[in-house]
Amino acid sequence: MESKDPSQLKVLNSHDVTDAMLQAVVQSYFSFNDSQDKIQGKQSGVISNSMMSFGTFSTVFSGVYSWGVLRNVNFGNMVMDIDRISLTQVNTDNNHKKLLSFVHEQGMRQSYNENQIPEQFFNNPYSSQKNVDGISAVKALHIANSEGQRIYQINKQNINTILPKINHDSAVIEDIRNAVAAGKVVTTSEKSIAFNGWKGSGYIILDPNNGSGAYMISGGENGGFVTVVGFAYLFLGLILLTIALSSLFLAVLTGGATLLVTVAAIVSSIIVIMKGLSTLSPDFANDVCAKYGPNLMLGTISTLVAAFTSNVLPTLATAYMGVSTNLSSFLSERICGV
Repeated sequence: MESKDPSQLKVLNSHDVTDAMLQAVVQSYFSFNDSQDKIQGKQSGVISNSMMSFGTFSTVFSGVYSWGVLRNVNFGNMVMDIDRISLTQVNTDNNHKKLLSFVHEQGMRQSYNENQIPEQFFNNPYSSQKNVDGISAVKALHIANSEGQRIYQINKQNINTILPKINHDSAVIEDIRNAVAAGKVVTTSEKSIAFNGWKGSGYIILDPNNGSGAYMISGGENGGFVTVVGFAYLFLGLILLTIALSSLFLAVLTGGATLLVTVAAIVSSIIVIMKGLSTLSPDFANDVCAKYGPNLMLGTISTLVAAFTSNVLPTLATAYMGVSTNLSSFLSERICGV
């Protein structure tokens, strides 16, 4: 791309461009950290030399499934995952306290850069609107603090007192227990946070002897729970619909209250099925609602109400058709939002 050679540009595809951008972000992360280490090292009297480090900056995609079959793929987000930063560091005065202070500040800065570098790369510096707004352990703790949450430092002496006061998912709690049992100190907030559709926790695990640590984020949508709820709605709706349809013919012949109950059962089953579909696959449910929702509701209710009124009082059929139109619009808005 830099050469602007038409023959080279011609063979570029979207994967090449995306790969180059993602690689540029993660390389910028390491380069920016090195520059900041040198500046901070001169001020603190610390010599810091980088060693073999590695990490990734990648895209995350989510699949849209219908009855277990993948039908579409949506772009989810981007993830900066720095697995290891290895350094050789020494204080010029051999002052261990000053070196620990340097390492603590360095770790906080490197964690914050995990969200700052992508933001700087993808956002327009001349615009107040952000296209990318990332999260990191340090930023998550900052957000929690700004919300008024207490920030705890957990160690072997206070873990039994503090753990009952915090509310994080079981994986985070287990991680905290294991870290403290190994002699580490964990910094975390009272509970998880919600930020731009992301829900999770930020926590820092530090080794008090040398200042090294892991700056962790954990969480997101609870996919297992959502999937179970979605299938439960879907299963219940299909059962209701099967029962209602099996008695439809008899209800039409009988008329009266029997037909009204059958109509109510069919409408209820449609509501429950759409609830299940919207839980399992919001995009699929939205497409169905946008294309067929109002007409499906209107056709179902109008036909059945007209059949009822024809059996009970033919002269009121037209009036009931008007009611069914309003009812179908109401249900379409409640179920589909259209």
